[in-house]
Amino acid sequence: MMCRCLRVSRSGYYAWTGRRPSRSARRRKELGALIEWVFNSSRGAYRYRRTHAALARRGVETSPDTVRS
Repeated sequence: MMCRCLRVSRSGYYAWTGRRPSRSARRRKELGALIEWVFNSSRGAYRYRRTHAALARRGVETSPDTVRS
């Protein structure tokens, strides 16, 4: 039913569900955990600019826009 509504084949759906996350998806997940850690360490005082600066001091390369979103 769902495959019909989404207009995808069953085999395509099951191939998608069994696929490993992409490199960029894994990177976003790791970065999200780091951003959350910095934010919580500051007791919520840091916003995206200070969070980006804290990550840069730790050697994590990312853009401020990535931290903001």
